[in-house]
Parts: sequence; C-alpha cells; structure tokens
Amino acid sequence: MTRRAAEPLLSLSGATLGHPGQRVIEGVDLSIHPGDFLLVTGSNGSGKSTLLRSLLGVLPLRAGLRRCSSGLHLAYMPQQHQLDALFPVSTAEVVAMGLWKGPRPPRALDQEQRQAVATALQTVGLAPRAGLLFAQLSGGQKQRALLARSLVGESQLVLLDEPTAGVDAEAEEVIVRILQRLHREGRSLVLVTHQDEELRGLATRWIRLEYRQMTEQAL
Repeated sequence: MTRRAAEPLLSLSGATLGHPGQRVIEGVDLSIHPGDFLLVTGSNGSGKSTLLRSLLGVLPLRAGLRRCSSGLHLAYMPQQHQLDALFPVSTAEVVAMGLWKGPRPPRALDQEQRQAVATALQTVGLAPRAGLLFAQLSGGQKQRALLARSLVGESQLVLLDEPTAGVDAEAEEVIVRILQRLHREGRSLVLVTHQDEELRGLATRWIRLEYRQMTEQAL
C-alpha cells in the first residue's frame, strides 16, 4: 500500500478557519498522511498559527470537518515565548509536560515515564541540563527542550511552530538533524516556518498561505 493509499492521520475538509466574526483561511482541504513532512509558509498574519491550532483541534472550525484517525496521538511544539521563562520549572519538568493527558499534571511520574523523559532529553542533547531551570537555558536550548516535550509521548504526528526561530546557526543545525531523524523513524511532521529556503529540502510537501487561501507548492 502506498502512502497516499493509507488512511490520513488527520484531515480538514471544506474548512473555514478563524475566530468568531473573523475568517482567516477559507476553502481548506488538507490531509496529513503517514510519512508526510509538511512545510507550511506564509507572511505574518497569513494564518499559519490559525492552521496549526485548527489541526490540533483547539480552535473550532468556522465551517467544514476535521477528522483524525482512530487513536491518533498528536504532539505540539509551541514557540518558546509561549512558555513563561520566569516560571520556576526545570528543563526535565518542561519535557514531562508532554506526558500530560489532561489539564493537570500527574502527581508523580512512574519509572516508565521518567525513562521517557530521560530518553527525550538525550535525543535533543540536553540530558546534562535536565535539572537546570528552563529560564537558565539559551534560546536554542529552550527550543530543543520544547522539541523534547513534543516527542516524549511517542506521538505519530508532531506539529511544530517555528522550531528554528531565534536560534543561532549551531542550534538550528542540531534541531534540523533531530527533525530529520524523527522523520526517518516514522513520525509525520507539520512544520510552520518563515525559513522556507533553509528547510524546504527536508519536506515531502510544501503548503503556502496567502490572501486567505492555501495552495500546495512544488518542491
């Protein structure tokens, strides 16, 4: 069976995206399949974050349908400024947030969960900094910690909002290597970015948002 013949992990059909009284993107038909690495680009205000939040299901569609495959486990990597860097939480605790199944954290992690956090930190090269406060990390290290948070739950589909924004060239190279590894290991990725030229070579598909419309571009 080819990838395109497989059931989509997540799809939007005939969708209008936006907020009450404000339509941001119209006529969205988008399916994310196993093995996809989807790059999403567009100017500021074009609706990239709106698309991500709609795919996550935290922003209700104004029209159309959202469908997920049975048992789909989604992970989300926000931009680092969306997590209060002054909040007194360690790097390991930030990563452990990826294990939350509800609005509140578990009282204590079991052995399997602690190992999952340790493995995720090792994957992104932050194991030696597990006990440091998140606020003490550099910008690139914060991005890697948030990436580890999105990986810890063994998700099939990872949505990433500007994972290389505001980091130096060395940190960007590390993040890109991790994304390549995750894709090779079988995870599907949706990555929102302004850096389309630098990241286009990683993608299997490319979506551009402009003027309230979504179009798929040739790579």
